[in-house]
Amino acid sequence: MKGDKEEMVEPYKPLYTAKQAAQILLVNVGTVYDLMNTGQLPYLILGKGNGSRKVRGSDLERFIEKMKPEEPKEN
Repeated sequence: MKGDKEEMVEPYKPLYTAKQAAQILLVNVGTVYDLMNTGQLPYLILGKGNGSRKVRGSDLERFIEKMKPEEPKEN
């Protein structure tokens, strides 16, 4: 429906902020920065000084695809 906000990686959207990536992954922004800092989620630094971190849409897709669903635990 028009006007509904869907949280998914948009086709052809090249870059996402950490906040946008967090919304897509359904986690908090701190978790996204942790994933970046540990090398699990690649990012670019754009801008002067410290710059700001941006996640490429293709890297976000790859990250999601390589995550494996949890297996049910047996009692």
